[in-house]
Amino acid sequence: MHVVKTMPAAPQILSRLSQIRLDPNVDLEDVTALLRLDAALTARIMRVANSAVYCQGEAYSSIEQALARIGFGEVYMIAGFAAIAQMANQNLRLYGVSGSAIRENSLLTALTAEALAELAGADTHEAYSAGLLRSVGKIALDGIQRRDNGELVAAFNQEETEAMVRETHRLGKKVVVHARGREATLYAARSGVDLIFHANHLDGECIAAMLETGSAICPTLTQPKNVIEFTQPHEPAGQKGRPDAARREYDIGCANWKKAYAAGIPMMTGTDTGFAVTPYGEWNARELELFVDDLGFTPAAALRAATEVNARFMTQGDRLGVLEPGRSADFLALDFSPLENIGLLQDKSHIRAVHIAGRKFEVTDRGYDPRQVTDFALSNWTELYTRERVAELRRQPRSHLAAAE
Repeated sequence: MHVVKTMPAAPQILSRLSQIRLDPNVDLEDVTALLRLDAALTARIMRVANSAVYCQGEAYSSIEQALARIGFGEVYMIAGFAAIAQMANQNLRLYGVSGSAIRENSLLTALTAEALAELAGADTHEAYSAGLLRSVGKIALDGIQRRDNGELVAAFNQEETEAMVRETHRLGKKVVVHARGREATLYAARSGVDLIFHANHLDGECIAAMLETGSAICPTLTQPKNVIEFTQPHEPAGQKGRPDAARREYDIGCANWKKAYAAGIPMMTGTDTGFAVTPYGEWNARELELFVDDLGFTPAAALRAATEVNARFMTQGDRLGVLEPGRSADFLALDFSPLENIGLLQDKSHIRAVHIAGRKFEVTDRGYDPRQVTDFALSNWTELYTRERVAELRRQPRSHLAAAE
């Protein structure tokens, strides 16, 4: 509770606004009283209301006038962006990600979620908030600290992990953690974490705990695989030995993930998209191919992991992930069978149609610059490895990528 009380004002206000918009008895005075709790947010709303977009005459001097002019929906979006601006005000040095990159990614995700919700006939405000705050709340249970024997040290002990999970579940939310080492993975599994990202070094005790509490794993194969295959020797990541380190972790992980899957642990697909080796929208479908090639899944099981299993973790997941009466009609129309060649899912030319909630979803063909939305991670790579760039490098006879292929 101390964490909630000491959060910056804007995230608390966003949460309250989310509740207010569903209450028919709330009036303008209630909303303005809430907004006044954050002077910076109030000032931002006033600036928007007095901008050329909304103000055609005399400037507004009160928050009541501003709210009446721009509307609750716009205020809700401004509060959302203020919330993420306050909570992502520091760089994540461990990942080489700046606070500004987190904010930009959060805003892009929010707008995308809002557009998809509108197509699906869902609550656009709720989708916007979920997209905006998706990067907030993931618990990093380990990172780079190691013992003398090389074992990763958990950032929190068992009691601390249980307290975080218990409080989050009390609030009706699911818990997602980053854990690569055995210790953090075990603490997470014992605590009943809903989804564990990575879990490379899990063992039999971890698997037993996951089976008891129902934890699932998302190994994220694509990012390390792309690090291994794409990183060129002259790049900082190559000079620092990142591909070799990634290969060791990947091989250990694959051996352990196979054991977890054989034991019945749910496995979800996810790609760690957003690095220079995994630009947005470029390599997502590769995860399914890697589930087949490196984890021994059948194509049908890989497809199920990406749809039905992933859907179970999502809010209202009982309405998603499966084509059956009562569920959302989300599906792709392809000109091939992924059961015969799952790798072709990466070739967008084979996609004939995309349907969301039964309606055909079309995006106007336009030039796409991943650099505008992707973290370059220039501390590690000098290239942005889009599919087009990788294909180009592989055609060069002396290229490291050509040899790897």
